[in-house]
Amino acid sequence: MTSPSLSRLVFAQAPGLKKTTGEDGFLYFRELAGLTLHADLLALSACSTNDGVLFPTEGIMGLAQAGLMAGAQSVLSTLWRVNDEAASRLMVHFYERLLGGKTSRLHALAETKRWALGKGLPLSTWSAYILWDAALQR
Repeated sequence: MTSPSLSRLVFAQAPGLKKTTGEDGFLYFRELAGLTLHADLLALSACSTNDGVLFPTEGIMGLAQAGLMAGAQSVLSTLWRVNDEAASRLMVHFYERLLGGKTSRLHALAETKRWALGKGLPLSTWSAYILWDAALQR
């Protein structure tokens, strides 16, 4: 990635959205970082959502960090491209663990990775997921 400012999330657009709202369907790094989020978890379960540029004094600047800057307590992101079908199964299992209310986000991800290993999901999928947690960064 040459510029973190070009990092963006792409949303499906309803017909006429840009004409009526001016929205282009993209949420860029700067736009995400400028939001005020009140979220326990921002899940960026798409390909390479942890990509960014390493700045010596700032660390890696990318969509995951923009989510933390916006106020998300934690961000789940991926280090590289992931298989869609395997990622879908992984995320369903993760949310089942998390919404069951008996574990933390970190433990839900660890349990999900162990489950994925046991189910034979590709290593390239489950090992791509990492959790940035603001509480653990302090």
